[in-house]
Amino acid sequence: MKFKSKKYLELGFYVDGEYKQFVNGVYATTDKKEIDLLQHMKHVEEIECEEIEINLEDMTVDELKDLAAEKGIKLKSKMNKDEIIEAIEGA
Repeated sequence: MKFKSKKYLELGFYVDGEYKQFVNGVYATTDKKEIDLLQHMKHVEEIECEEIEINLEDMTVDELKDLAAEKGIKLKSKMNKDEIIEAIEGA
């Protein structure tokens, strides 16, 4: 499931003592505990995949790497920002 926070683009929260964070106002998960928590958070709403508009150019390299990992995209260790963006867009 995917969630969007319009008010806090880098919203952070804890689940079982582990810190989680939205990237550019979006957070995706399949974890039941995370979903339950997110469904009860103020300023967070569940969204459909096509509603997500992420400007990859505005993201940092670390944020792009996290996004790629969430999508199951394997990256090479020395990829630059443009190469990471290309890998994400090509997936």
